[in-house]
Amino acid sequence: MAKIRVSQKDFSKRFQRELSKEIDKRLKKAESKWKKPAIELLKDELKANYSIGESPVEGGGNQTGAKQKFAKYSDSYKKQIKSGRFSEFSKRITPVNLKLSGKMLNSLKDRSTAKGIVLWFTSPIAKYHNDLGAGKSKVIRKMVPDDGQKLRTSIRLKLQKLFTDKIDKT
Repeated sequence: MAKIRVSQKDFSKRFQRELSKEIDKRLKKAESKWKKPAIELLKDELKANYSIGESPVEGGGNQTGAKQKFAKYSDSYKKQIKSGRFSEFSKRITPVNLKLSGKMLNSLKDRSTAKGIVLWFTSPIAKYHNDLGAGKSKVIRKMVPDDGQKLRTSIRLKLQKLFTDKIDKT
């Protein structure tokens, strides 16, 4: 008696290859449509976090505490604010929003790369706040993640949703 057996395994490798090609095409197409809105979303999220005195870095980065709040201004800086030294900028003691003249926050630049998107500050003041420490007490207020750090989960989820929405539309 002649017998033939056919198994799903005979087709699964071919199916996986074809499915993988289709997924790659959709991902590439979605990625190209995702970058520009992702840059705008990320800029908006960063600025929104800064305006309420919170770090966009998961865990708040260095010296910010569990609630993501930026470390408070030093007593001497608070005294200067109260005296009216920065009245032309409408500077307030709380929240710590990293905004005096707006130059540092306005120096936020962006670029689309082959691997994704990149945002950075061109103002040298940002390096003090984020890496070196600002003022005499060298307080670090994480404005952007360093290597090994991540954006807050809420921001990552918004970026992920934006990407999945772009995939669904391709």
